Order: sequence, then structure tokens, then C-alpha cells
Amino acid sequence: MAANAVTARDRQLIRVLSANAWCALSDSGSQSYAERGGATRTERVVLAAGGRASGNAGSKFAGSGKAGSAATSRGNGSEGFWRLANGVLSFSTDGQVFEPASFRMTYNSDGYPIAVVNGKEYMMCR
Repeated sequence: MAANAVTARDRQLIRVLSANAWCALSDSGSQSYAERGGATRTERVVLAAGGRASGNAGSKFAGSGKAGSAATSRGNGSEGFWRLANGVLSFSTDGQVFEPASFRMTYNSDGYPIAVVNGKEYMMCR
């Protein structure tokens, strides 16, 4: 089979991956007697059927303590390319050189797909 051959299973996964945006969430909180707070990082990725990829990551911090409470937010975006062939998901910044990623599709207890890319879990989102 050719290195860039797309199998029937690839076509099925491409339909699932390109039908929705995918979000990953991470939370790191701290709790102490004097302070409660935490940071939440969100990442949203769109894999378009034509091979374009776009994403943005953001973080939010909220904390409170004796002096009051505060919240901040920031984010950034990026664009590139993606492809899936022979079960290998790859990404590129220029559309020419593609780097393979560790990828598997699993499903939660309700049957919704969870894409695991380079060890990070992405769920369908809007």
C-alpha cells in the first residue's frame, strides 16, 4: 500500500474529524487555607475536510484570597494543514512537510468520539 494511501477506515475517520470542532480542556487548581484559585486552558481545533487546520488556545486564571478576587484571560491562534493516510494523522505548517502525530479514536460511555492526539484528549465541541 502506498505511503499516502487513504483506506476506507481513514475515510470514515476523516468524516468524523472534519464534521466538528474538537476541544481539549485542562485544569490546574490550587487550594490552600488563604487562597483558592486555578487556571483553565482550553484548546479548540478545526480540521476542515479540504486539509486545512486551524486552532486556538487560551487560558483563564481566576483566584481569590484575603485581598479580593481577580481573573485574567488570554489566547492565540494558528493555522496549518492536516491529513490522515494509512491510519497516520499528520500535521504541517506549510502544507509540504508533514509530521506524524500519535493518534487513536476512542469513545466515551455515551458513544461520543474522543480523539487522542499526542496523549491529549479532544472532545467534539462547537
